[in-house]
Order: sequence, then C-alpha cells, then structure tokens
Amino acid sequence: MDLPSGVDENALREYYYSCHEVSFYCPVQATTLGYFPNKGINYFFAAAYGLAAAATFALGTWKQTWSYMAFVTAGCLLEMAGVCFSLLLWVD
Repeated sequence: MDLPSGVDENALREYYYSCHEVSFYCPVQATTLGYFPNKGINYFFAAAYGLAAAATFALGTWKQTWSYMAFVTAGCLLEMAGVCFSLLLWVD
C-alpha cells in the first residue's frame, strides 16, 4: 500500500478501525464493503436465490440429475448466504 510521505500506516489503520458509524471523519469508503448495501434489492435477491435453490432441488430430484442438482443448489445457497451476510454488514 503506497501511502503519502509522513502518514503512519498504523495510525491510519487505528483511525479506520475506530470508526463505528459513517460520518465526516469516517467516510463510507472506510467501511468493510466500501458502499452502503441496498436493503430492498438484497432482500429480493436473497428470496430469489432461495426460490432458485428450491426449484433446482425439486427439478433435480424429479429428473434424477443428482450431481447437477447438488452443485447448482449449493451455488444458489452460497449466493443467498453472501447476500444475507451483505445485509448483516449494512450496520457496519
């Protein structure tokens, strides 16, 4: 990380770690994600990935495509988990 001369890296790290809410001194770029997640669209995507996982599981069981069903269902569930954890980081 290239810092301007005269800036102590440890002091900068402590400064950002002490941020507990977005303010003038703690910009949104200092948060873990670097942006505010949109709650509405994240709820929508969490529900959509959950429905896609359920549909994939049901169709994969019906058509007996076990490996395809397992991997696509796992992918949908992991995407849903990622969106849910993004929602949990909204309060960062």
